[in-house]
Amino acid sequence: MTDAYIYIRFSTPSQEDGHSYERQYKGGMGLIAEKGWTLVETVEDLGKSAWKGKHLNGGELGKFSDRVRAGDIAPGSWLIAEKTDRLSRQGWEELFDWLRDMTRKGLNVITQDNHVFTQETMRDTISVIRILLEGQADKAHSDKISDRVSKAYNDSIEKARNGGPKISKKCPGWLELSEDRMTWIRKEDRIAVVQMIYEAAAEGKGSRWIAKELNERGVLSWGGARRKLGGGWDATTVRWLLTSEAVEGHYVVGAAAPKKVKDPGRRIDNYFPEIVDADLVARARAAVDGRRLTGGRDTSNVVNLFRGVVRCQQCEKPMRLTNFHGVHQFHCANWQARRGCTNSSYFMYQPFEDKALDLILTRVLDDRYFSRADDTYPLTVEVAERKNELDEAQARLDRAVDQIINGANPEIFEARIPGLKQGLTEAQSALRDAEQRLLRARGSVSADEHRRRVLEVRDSITHEDKETRVAARLRVMQALKSYVDVVWCNGANEWEGEEHKTFALHLTSSSYIAVITDEGRVLMEQNFLDEIEDDDDMENFAWGDAKTEKHLTDLIRREKQG
Repeated sequence: MTDAYIYIRFSTPSQEDGHSYERQYKGGMGLIAEKGWTLVETVEDLGKSAWKGKHLNGGELGKFSDRVRAGDIAPGSWLIAEKTDRLSRQGWEELFDWLRDMTRKGLNVITQDNHVFTQETMRDTISVIRILLEGQADKAHSDKISDRVSKAYNDSIEKARNGGPKISKKCPGWLELSEDRMTWIRKEDRIAVVQMIYEAAAEGKGSRWIAKELNERGVLSWGGARRKLGGGWDATTVRWLLTSEAVEGHYVVGAAAPKKVKDPGRRIDNYFPEIVDADLVARARAAVDGRRLTGGRDTSNVVNLFRGVVRCQQCEKPMRLTNFHGVHQFHCANWQARRGCTNSSYFMYQPFEDKALDLILTRVLDDRYFSRADDTYPLTVEVAERKNELDEAQARLDRAVDQIINGANPEIFEARIPGLKQGLTEAQSALRDAEQRLLRARGSVSADEHRRRVLEVRDSITHEDKETRVAARLRVMQALKSYVDVVWCNGANEWEGEEHKTFALHLTSSSYIAVITDEGRVLMEQNFLDEIEDDDDMENFAWGDAKTEKHLTDLIRREKQG
């Protein structure tokens, strides 16, 4: 019996709900029955466009082609496609090369409209001409459809940008389109959930943590597929919400699938209603960008303030924190897994934390970690809002220039240009003024006031109230991971004739080093910050890295204030 394979492809997922799949499959089975062949397998590229031809190499058809080349498909087998445009719409060259390659490897190809491609017919000039003409026709048809779709989509974008109907019903889960397609209907319960997620992120909580809390509270997720499967919140969904410009009211063309859009990245401001204020967005995303958590069972309690930086001095691999009868201890993950490290020591965590915070907390806990308590908070809000106003002013000017270039009522738009330029200048000036006032306000906190605030935080990290304790520990952990380069654990450190289990704490670029025993005793403390007096000294420590230089500058400023 001759083996046969049916190839099914359609461009958009919506076609799966129609008759495209069923039509292609039934047509293939009819041809198999007519020829007396045996169906071995159905090769499916669902939701794959033939415009770019990626399915020929990277899709399921591409994988099938590799099997043919490897000899896994029996010579003389037949691949059935509905039409040649199911194989490619790129034009005749790509299709011809692929067919020649497959037929030389022993695979025959046939379409349901009776075009046959074998090694013999490929030598026939008439068959080659057929491929040329049909491939070219398919390409022209594809380009024509693509141009029409692109023009219609661009027209809908411009109408929406100028206050017309919305582009489509597709929108974030916290909104719904009105029947006349002109306005968005808010779903306040879902908006409250999004705001809750941003507040949690601004506090320093990671995506997994936030998802876990939402599920524990019984907060329902939205989305048809997720709800049908009974699934709750997950880290991926939370991360998407924390990066989505839709919460600020912006619509970004192709944001969900940029590779499927010809001109992704175009933005329509104020397309959606803003549901999270600019300051909260800025604080939450700053916290997300600065987070490098490595997980662990005690993440929600923020047990390990030095997460991600504690390493074994012998093998240089991460140390693992475990809870043994209520006592937290570090041990080498490599030693536990028997991967060659012989550092079998267990290091007491709590005495190290207590002493390390005594030594460095006033240095690393900078003014910005008190932004909600300081008078700087209103100015932070103002700066974020001024940035949005500047973006909107620039966008209005850009749209007017585009209209002039495209010849759409140039006299009207040319008359608006001076006013738009003036608005842009005023927005720039307002932003500069707000930023300068914010910098001045942040620099006005006295050293005594700072020490008082640090002591309050120091007391709060062991507070009996969990919410107070977690908030304080999150604040400290964010500060530590900005300035602590590494903590080396040495299980046999010889010091003045005695052997100790020690933590060697290094701040930015080893500008400050402290060696602490796991009993909480300081063996050595070296502070090089006072030695950084000029640019040459800074270069020796920072090695030209701007981020390191900024951290060193912060540490020196705090050292002088302390």
